[in-house]
Amino acid sequence: DIFSELRLAALIQKIPHGVAALSPEAAFGMATVAGAKALGENGGRIEVGANADFVVYKKDQLALTTGGSIISALVYASNSNVIDQVWIGGDQVVRNGEVVGWSTSETVRGVEESLARLEARRS
Repeated sequence: DIFSELRLAALIQKIPHGVAALSPEAAFGMATVAGAKALGENGGRIEVGANADFVVYKKDQLALTTGGSIISALVYASNSNVIDQVWIGGDQVVRNGEVVGWSTSETVRGVEESLARLEARRS
């Protein structure tokens, strides 16, 4: 879960460097602009000429109801359940929190069948 990694990145710096070591905004920037740059992508920000990649969050999620900074809530209190939509290159790949064209139940069934075959071979 990307939010777990984001939270860990922000928190782990506080141990050796103090509570102000890595702000939620800096951690979020690492996951967006700096992450895109590290991958050689022209993204991580919304502006003309950048990749049309963005995430829409569910505003009615308890994790995002902080009364404070939405960035802080995303870094410290969120998980993938707050994601409503994801767009990559202008194409919607997640709708209503579900991957478009991907069946979670079929994936679980396939994994269970694969594990059963492995277990049968082990016996």
